[in-house]
Amino acid sequence: MRLNGGLGGGELGVIIAPTGFGKSYSLINMACGAVRNQKNALFYSLELSSYNLGVRADAHFSGIEVDEIHNNKELVKKRLEEQRDSMGRFILRKFPVKSKTVAQLKSYTEKMMAINFIPDVIFVDYADIVKPSSTEPEKRMQLGAIYEDLRA
Repeated sequence: MRLNGGLGGGELGVIIAPTGFGKSYSLINMACGAVRNQKNALFYSLELSSYNLGVRADAHFSGIEVDEIHNNKELVKKRLEEQRDSMGRFILRKFPVKSKTVAQLKSYTEKMMAINFIPDVIFVDYADIVKPSSTEPEKRMQLGAIYEDLRA
C-alpha cells in the first residue's frame, strides 16, 4: 500500500499486530524517519520504557546495533551530535499503563508547545491502553472513543 507522502494533518494511522511482531519498533523507526526529514516528533509510550525506546532510537540514528549501544556510548554520542543540525527534534515520554486520557496527552502536548516544541507528528505507542474517558461498559466502545479522541 502506498500513502502518497504519508498521513495528512488530522489523520490517524493505526498499526495492528499480535504481541511481539514489532509494532513499537515500527513506530520508533517512523518517528526517527520523521526526525531525519527535519520534522519534530513527539512520542508517547504507554508500554515500553523510555530507556528501551531511546536505545532503539539511538541505534537508528547512529547505525550501531541495539545490542552494541552500551559498549559504544561515546561513538553513539558523536554520531548523534554530527547529525543534530540536519534533523528535527524528538521528544520521547513514557507514561504508566492507563494513567493518561487522550485529554491529558493533549494537555502535555500543549505544554511542549508552550516551551517552543511544535510537533509535526505525534506517536502513541499502544493507544489501546490509554485511560478511557468514556464510561461505556463495553471495551470496544471505550476503544472507539479513544481512537476518535486521538484523531481529533
